[in-house]
Amino acid sequence: VSCVILFYGTNRNKTVFYISFILLFSNPYTFFMVKYAWIDLLAFPFFALYFWLFKEKRYLFSYFILGLLMALKLYFIFLLPISILYLYNINNKIRQPILLGSFSILISILCFLPYLFTNTDALVYTITYFLNSLPRIDSLSITGYISQFGIKFNTIGSILSLLIIAIILFRIWKNNRISILFQIQDLSLVLFAL
Repeated sequence: VSCVILFYGTNRNKTVFYISFILLFSNPYTFFMVKYAWIDLLAFPFFALYFWLFKEKRYLFSYFILGLLMALKLYFIFLLPISILYLYNINNKIRQPILLGSFSILISILCFLPYLFTNTDALVYTITYFLNSLPRIDSLSITGYISQFGIKFNTIGSILSLLIIAIILFRIWKNNRISILFQIQDLSLVLFAL
């Protein structure tokens, strides 16, 4: 589905379809995640759909997808300020990006409401576990890389990640970045920093 979204999102560019298909299905983690039914695989089609809708200026739908992404994984919330800044740079007005950003937050909260009412303890446990967990050494992140050497620096790692994210956000605003390719690049850098 993701490869088809990318195919149509790039005006039926077969090269994009083939490369995305090869990258997705040659990655051993793809089958590992399918085997254990991880929800991480759902992020790829949602990202493809988000970026395609944003490129097509269908902002309401792209921010709806963004809300689903933020509900899928908590660290995708860092796409929200990136998305708000890009939309602000496109139309030089703050009202629409703030309203659509609020809409994304509302969608994300609505996704969590059933769990809040049916299994509050599990939701609280998940958030507490996330806050107290150490970086994973198999993670493709700066803190994951440094952690493999036995260096534990949760607070410093968090500060470093937030500093990198702040620099990226400042660069988006300062350079008036609007290209969808730059948005993908900035998101990739943020996820790498996290």
